[in-house]
Amino acid sequence: MGLVAMKLVFRIAGVGFSLPLESLIEVREGMEEVGEILPSASDCLNLRGDSIPLRDLRRRLALPDFFADRGTLKALILAGSDGPWGILVDRVEGIFSLADFRPKALPLAFGGNESRPYDRIELWRDEPLVVCDVLKLETGWGDDD
Repeated sequence: MGLVAMKLVFRIAGVGFSLPLESLIEVREGMEEVGEILPSASDCLNLRGDSIPLRDLRRRLALPDFFADRGTLKALILAGSDGPWGILVDRVEGIFSLADFRPKALPLAFGGNESRPYDRIELWRDEPLVVCDVLKLETGWGDDD
């Protein structure tokens, strides 16, 4: 089984997300240098000598402040259309086979696709997860994200 047939499961403020491995460049452990504040548009991470943007997915999805203790935050470095970018996450659950995920229709109560930066959910171990499409997530970032 290749890496393409795998997904990473992570959490932000207790909410579960799935990410296809082909969208992931690396996981950074112990992000204590970010400090206790949420990232802003000026925050960057160093990726092998290059500075990449650190975007605030937590704020974009209107999730509560960090659940993780300072120093236990992780950064996911993602492969975007214009180059890599990162997000902070509270916890990484692990990497799992694509066969462990069951796509589900998004309930109508969630509103139209244009009003949110995601458009799919799936079940993993009977838990609904937000499916992260990196290219969809990276579009529409405002000047303050």
